[in-house]
Amino acid sequence: MLINKDIPENDKIILNKLGENADTSISDLLLDTKYKRKSSVYNRIRKLREENYLYGPFFDVNYNAIGTNKLYSIFVFADYNPLYKDSVLEAMRKINCWTMIYPVRTAQSYLGVYRCNNWNHIARLFNLMKQWGWLKGYSVHKTENKWVTQNPNFFGDFLPLQNYQIPEGELPHYGYEDLEIDFELTKTDLIVLKHLSKKTCHLTKIRDLEYHYYGLKLKYHDLKRSYEKLQRTGILLRRDFLIYPLPAGMCSRFFLLSRGRNFRSHLNMMAHFGKGLRLTKEFIVVGREVISYFTAHPLFEGKILGLIENNVTYANIYGIKTYPTTELSIQTFNDDYFDVNSQRWIFPYSAFRKELKKLKEKEKE
Repeated sequence: MLINKDIPENDKIILNKLGENADTSISDLLLDTKYKRKSSVYNRIRKLREENYLYGPFFDVNYNAIGTNKLYSIFVFADYNPLYKDSVLEAMRKINCWTMIYPVRTAQSYLGVYRCNNWNHIARLFNLMKQWGWLKGYSVHKTENKWVTQNPNFFGDFLPLQNYQIPEGELPHYGYEDLEIDFELTKTDLIVLKHLSKKTCHLTKIRDLEYHYYGLKLKYHDLKRSYEKLQRTGILLRRDFLIYPLPAGMCSRFFLLSRGRNFRSHLNMMAHFGKGLRLTKEFIVVGREVISYFTAHPLFEGKILGLIENNVTYANIYGIKTYPTTELSIQTFNDDYFDVNSQRWIFPYSAFRKELKKLKEKEKE
């Protein structure tokens, strides 16, 4: 197992700078590195993408500002009966407001991340699967908050030293701001948001993707007008690269669901944990708990509980199967569920339920 896989110093500088600010210019990167030509910086960025260190950039989106009814991020930890593993995965995909479905390697579980306007409907659908015996148990966690990203420090250690102290600092903003939107969102606005949040920031690529997959002919100037409007109003938040501490295939990925004796001090600890280390961390506040997602050196997963155990009342690790896996599912939000006339999200929960019942009938055959 490689602990000290290293990259050139200039690559570390580039990744650190882009991790701090996705809008860092090539000219600034040229000044900070030892390269003499911009083409050299472009080539290194291209190489880092090819080596699976660098993805994006993508925009964070203020989902609370889209429509007159709020969207929630809903996390469902579903412990499946091994006899119905495939059925559970198919059923979770049939609840088609999911954004991520993760196969858990440390338990007989899946983690589904859904985005919709009513978490109770999602809970009922999983309760249905439990009644059928497909699930041994499940837990549902909802939040209106946003993910906060901490990219790696490539000059830091992969693993914390024995005397590692969690840094102190100001708590980052973890909630979406309330915005007063003075215009109605159009179908084009929703298409732009959908792509910017998960796929690409290039408007020409958005145009090409929509034509290729849906036969939709969009004009560049309409996409640009929509993009500028969304950015001006604050629906589009900061732009970030997704940066891995090692090539993606070498990283360990895991979720940590934790709770502390004191919510504020626990949140502060998890918000700053890992700063200065060569790891990627995202966290989101869910009620009185914190869900953290780590992408790190494979040995790090076995050390984290020992580092935080004195400061938590509950902590559970969900290790995620590494790439490639056919079980891992990723998609952006489904803009078909947004009604432009009423400016509301309308989700077909009854249709989701019917799809699950069809799977149940199929099991009987």
